Amino acid sequence: IGLGVAVARIVSPRMWKEDQPTENDNDEDSAVSSPSKLKKMQFDESIRISDVHWQSCTLPPTLYVDDYSVMTEVSNLRTLREGDHCVVGLNVLHNLFPMVDAWVSRLTSLEALPIRLYHHFVIVDSVADVTEDGPVRADGAPVRIAEFSETPAGAYRRITADGYKPSKILSKTIALLASPAQYHLPPLVSYLPPSRRKGCRGNGIFLIHQELSDEQRRQTRNAALALADGLREPAEGLTYRLMTGNCEHIANMVNAQTQRSVSPQVSHQLWCGIRILLQVVSMFFLATLSLAPFEECPYIQSLLAAVYHLFGTVPVVAQTQVHLVRTCVNLTQRRHTLGQVAYNYLIVKETVRAMVVGGTSITALALMPRFVWDTNCLRTACFISLTVYGGTSVIFNLTVQVLVRALLKANIGVPVLLFDDLRNVKQKDTGADSISEASEPEAEADCSGTTRSSQEPAEQDAESEVRRRHPIYEFQFDQYAYR
Repeated sequence: IGLGVAVARIVSPRMWKEDQPTENDNDEDSAVSSPSKLKKMQFDESIRISDVHWQSCTLPPTLYVDDYSVMTEVSNLRTLREGDHCVVGLNVLHNLFPMVDAWVSRLTSLEALPIRLYHHFVIVDSVADVTEDGPVRADGAPVRIAEFSETPAGAYRRITADGYKPSKILSKTIALLASPAQYHLPPLVSYLPPSRRKGCRGNGIFLIHQELSDEQRRQTRNAALALADGLREPAEGLTYRLMTGNCEHIANMVNAQTQRSVSPQVSHQLWCGIRILLQVVSMFFLATLSLAPFEECPYIQSLLAAVYHLFGTVPVVAQTQVHLVRTCVNLTQRRHTLGQVAYNYLIVKETVRAMVVGGTSITALALMPRFVWDTNCLRTACFISLTVYGGTSVIFNLTVQVLVRALLKANIGVPVLLFDDLRNVKQKDTGADSISEASEPEAEADCSGTTRSSQEPAEQDAESEVRRRHPIYEFQFDQYAYR
C-alpha cells in the first residue's frame, strides 16, 4: 500500500493539488507537514480520505503487546528525560557477548523478535549530551537507569560472594533461583552495543509515550532512587518474581502517573501460551486423520477434522479478532492524545495486520486436514500448524519495517492516510461529544452539585405545568438531570 501510494504520488501528479503546509499541534511530525494533498476520495456515503500525510522525520510509532501503550524507537538520545519509561528486547546473555547484544538490538529495532519479550527500565537522569562513552548528564556523569535485571557475570559474582565452599555455593544458587534479578542503577550505555553506537540514535531502545509533567517526572525519579536506597519498601519487598514482581511491575510502580504494580506482558504471554497449548491438543486429532483415507470413513474423519478446527483454528481466529477489537477501542480512546497522524497510521497498520496475518494463518490451518489426507505428511502439517501464526506475524513486522525505512531513506516519507467522517458535520463544527449532547438543552450545576435548568422563568412555569400533567415526562427529565 505504501509503495503504491508513493508511486502514485510520483507518476500521477494530476491526482494531487498543491497546498501550503498546515500545522498540527497534536502530531509529532508537524514540523514537516504534507506538501500536497490528495484530492478527497470518498469510499461510501460517509467515509473518505481527506489527506495523505507524508511522515519523513522519524519512524512511525508502534503498539506494545497490551494494544494500548504506544511506543517509538528513540531517534535522539538527547530527548530522553528523567522519568521516561523505556523498553528493549529481552536478552538473557546481556553484556556477555557483544555480537549477541547487537543482534538482539537489531531484531528489536526491526520488530522481528520470534517472541515479543521486552525488558523495562526507567530513566533516572536526563540526557544532556552524548559522548563517545555514551549518554551523560549535565555534570558529565553517565546517565543512570532504574531496573530489575541481572547479567551472567553478575550472577556468577553473587554465587561466589561467600567463597567456593559447596555449602555456600549451594545456598547462594538457591537464593539466585529464588530471585534471579536485583534492583540497581546501571548506566544507560549498557544497552547501547559498541557496534551499533551511531551518533545519538538509541538503536533498539523504545520510548513509551506518556504525558508526564515536570513534577511527575521528579516524583518518578525520587521513587526509583528511594527503592535503590532502601528508603521505600513495596508491599512484597524487592524480591524478583517472574509473574508478580518483574521489571515491568517495578517500572509501572515507580511511575508517578500509573503507580500500579502491573505487567501486561505477563497476561499477554499467558494467553499466547493457552492458544499454543490448545493447538498442541489439536495435533492429536490431526494425527488421527492420517491413520485412514477419507473415503474409508468419511463421517469419522469429518468429525475429527471439526474437533481439530475447534482446538487449532478457533483460538487463532479468537486471538486475531480480540487483538483487532481491543486495538480499535484503545486507540479510539486515546486518539486526541496521540494525534490524528499516529491514530490513523496505527489503525490502518493493525487492520492490515489482522487481514494479512490472521487471513494467512486461518487459511493455512483450514487446509491442514486436506493436506494430511492428500500427502500424509503429518510432521510438516504439525509444524505449519504450530508456527504459521507466529511466523506470519514476524514476517509482517519485518516487511513493514523494511518498507518504512526504505521510504524514509529515499526521502519520500511514509504515507499516512487521514480519514474523514461526514456523518456529523454539525457536531465537528460545534465540538459536541455526541449528537444527543448537542441537541439536548443546556444545564448548569450549582455549588451543591444539583443540576438546574438554564431556561427563563416563564419557560420554567410552563415546564412545571407539563410536569404536573405528565408524570412520564417528569421521570425522563429527572433521568436527564441525574446524568
